[in-house]
Amino acid sequence: MRRLEKNAVSFAALPLSDLLGANGYLAALQARGYAVIAPDENEDTAAE
Repeated sequence: MRRLEKNAVSFAALPLSDLLGANGYLAALQARGYAVIAPDENEDTAAE
């Protein structure tokens, strides 16, 4: 998590199974307050 706080941009290559789902990394980041935007969303509709 420190990398996300220090760097404006971060990149990681992970299996999709580690990213998606209720217990995935994206859900954990979203729970910590990070904005997680799906490819079919844009920033205007993500806040709704």
